[in-house]
Amino acid sequence: MLSADKKQKFDAIQSSYSRAELIWLHGFLTGSLFPATTLPSLVAVPAQNKTLSGTIISKINLHDTGSAGQTHHIEIEAPGASYNPGDYISFSINNSPNATGKKRYPVSSSPEAHSGEIHVTIPADIEELVCDKPVEFLIHADGKFAPPEENTDLIMIGSGAGIAPFRSLLSHRDATGASGRNWLFFGEKNFISDFLYQTDLQLWAETGGLTRMNTAFTDEKMALAQKILIHAKEIINWLNHGAHLYINTAAENELQEVIGAFRDIDRQNNTNPGKPSSISINELEKQGRYQAQWFGQ
Repeated sequence: MLSADKKQKFDAIQSSYSRAELIWLHGFLTGSLFPATTLPSLVAVPAQNKTLSGTIISKINLHDTGSAGQTHHIEIEAPGASYNPGDYISFSINNSPNATGKKRYPVSSSPEAHSGEIHVTIPADIEELVCDKPVEFLIHADGKFAPPEENTDLIMIGSGAGIAPFRSLLSHRDATGASGRNWLFFGEKNFISDFLYQTDLQLWAETGGLTRMNTAFTDEKMALAQKILIHAKEIINWLNHGAHLYINTAAENELQEVIGAFRDIDRQNNTNPGKPSSISINELEKQGRYQAQWFGQ
């Protein structure tokens, strides 16, 4: 709870900030964002079989006018929900797990940055999910795209709704002051109408939350795999300095193309073909520095 003095200051400045900024500011002032003097650490979230409840406070199609895409960003007010970046949720609609089957959708928020809320990215419009209505859901712990150590560099490659866990990771690393660098490759169809989470990403690029960002839009005749090959030299440098590599594409064939690009980079730069190089996917996987999947898995 805010003290009288802090409450007065909060009320005086709230008109100048967005809703998301106010949520962060309130957590900072109350001390709930950063308890005591330590940075927040990941909480141990057990497998949750208990159905949780919340209220949908925002539902936005991330595609702009002119796009046929349906990728919805949904914000749920759920103060009792405990989760980590990289987790998934499924919805209970009409007493059955998800109206479209037992599907899990990636969390795209961070408890440290979005206090009392959980955000989810869905590559469809589920009509039963309506603003200002209660919703029931389950949280599924998934450590695949868990945040690396705070001083570890991270290369993220995502396309379409596959960017969701990376928004979660970037939110987490930004809110906790992680010193590791962040490099994002993002691919979609059209820059104007399909640049998902563009505002968030550009803000992080301006404030330092994103060290580098490269995009690939198919309308501009540029695929993610091509963009990766263009930046092969810098990618090798990051990987040689311990960066982790996370890949989450919208489609399986795109995942294979991206993996193929990294194998090409390794093959072209391996000075000892008889021995795996330090940047090969196999070596990165052995060291726990590599995760990859496509959104439909």
